[in-house]
Amino acid sequence: LSGFDTSKVADMRWMFCGCHALTKLNLSGFDTSRVTNMSRMFFACCALTKLNLSGFDTSKVVDMRYMFFNCYSLQSLNLSGWDTSSVKRMESMFSGCKSLTEFNPLWLNTANADTTDMYTGTRWA
Repeated sequence: LSGFDTSKVADMRWMFCGCHALTKLNLSGFDTSRVTNMSRMFFACCALTKLNLSGFDTSKVVDMRYMFFNCYSLQSLNLSGWDTSSVKRMESMFSGCKSLTEFNPLWLNTANADTTDMYTGTRWA
């Protein structure tokens, strides 16, 4: 996906939803500077073990609901550079991510967001 031009994309919801056989994904080259909606972007990517989202600009995103819902094979996730201060919806964002061990939930600013069931089924629940 390194050749994808995402510079004009504002909505990435459902983008990889249900990609059940996908095991690795490197999206470090994605331009997400205009994106406002990432809801369900990786919903039910149950075989996904490696996901590189470094370089994601999330400063305009307002909706991240169910973004990683049931990515239960995902082991690590580095969101340390993410600006989530504009996000209003984070419900069930990591629900079902039971294999996620290399992750720090303190990286995310949840002050303005609905975080209902955000970590259900994880070690942070």
